[in-house]
Amino acid sequence: MKLTVDRGELHAALTQTIRIVEHKSTIQIARHVRLDAGLEQLLVTGTDCALEARIKVAADIDEPGSTTVNAALLSAFVTKLPAGRVTLERSADGSTIRVGIGRVAAKFPVLPAEDFPILEAGERPHVFALAGPQLAEALGAVRMAISTDETRIYMNGAYLHAAVDEDGRRRICVVATDGHRLSRWRAPLPDGAEALEGIIIPTKTVDEIRKIATEGAKAGHDQVVVSASDRIIRFEVGPTILTSLLIDGSYPDYARIIPAGRTSTAIVDAKEIAAAVDRVSVVLAERSNGIAFTFAPDAALSITARNVDNGTITEEVAMSQGPGEPPDLTIGFNGRYFSGAIEALGAETVEIRLPADPGSPTVFVPTTQGDRDRLVVMMPLRV
Repeated sequence: MKLTVDRGELHAALTQTIRIVEHKSTIQIARHVRLDAGLEQLLVTGTDCALEARIKVAADIDEPGSTTVNAALLSAFVTKLPAGRVTLERSADGSTIRVGIGRVAAKFPVLPAEDFPILEAGERPHVFALAGPQLAEALGAVRMAISTDETRIYMNGAYLHAAVDEDGRRRICVVATDGHRLSRWRAPLPDGAEALEGIIIPTKTVDEIRKIATEGAKAGHDQVVVSASDRIIRFEVGPTILTSLLIDGSYPDYARIIPAGRTSTAIVDAKEIAAAVDRVSVVLAERSNGIAFTFAPDAALSITARNVDNGTITEEVAMSQGPGEPPDLTIGFNGRYFSGAIEALGAETVEIRLPADPGSPTVFVPTTQGDRDRLVVMMPLRV
């Protein structure tokens, strides 16, 4: 195995793969990346046995072959190399690989490529395409609501599925909930996703595909090809292929959590209310402590945070009345969750659909999107 490759392109590929590699694994080869040289390209593969990234890099191949090398060592060395063409050459006995540019070179021990764990994708009957920025937006909109409770593993990810909306339109939906809040994003159903009943994408995969989709779009790779079965999902973005196992479990019937009606509605400026919540949170011992929101019929919203040791801060922000009766309710919310909900909606103004009583969930939607592609539901706190 012998090849030369651009140092910048190799560095970029290694940067992606080492985000996935399980560096503390007790299995030595699991801390490695696999290098496959052939067909005028180098294929760099990293895995944690549940998530795998393969990146294609253009290369001049003198001798095809495959090997594995410690991911952290190789990445650290390539990072420090000067610009130019990097030569990678496996020794005749297959025990080491030489990596270098000119007089700067290193030899690293290797392990057999055949021992490297490859994530077999199998047949994936659901195949469709999404714009990279759209997919990154969808996963970003629900990321904050993904549960971290390991006793409910089926909620430790984003739920991707096809559904019918209130108007009978077929939509693709991404949902996450931790039991305290719920975030939903949806868009017109792409061709090929019609029979996608529901799969749960693990959090680590959600974070990685958001990065890859965003980076790919910046590099001119605007489309993400998604293929999935009930066991595995694959994302293809330009030269990158990301493959992940799915979470095995049944997702909660989240539609039952979303209130169907509303008593009253308040419309607020997103930046203004987020800034106010940030300011009043100064007195709280923890940002997760409750903040009282008093919606008054005179179109005033009062936001109050109290702490027996630190005092009280109250701030008023402007609001306008939406559909329904004039708002007249005091309700408590987790301050951190509230700020996350406003950010996830990504809108200039937010419509807050208030419940009839302070013990019921509240719905937040953007006012600028007529089809309500984004929605957040939050459970109240006693304050």
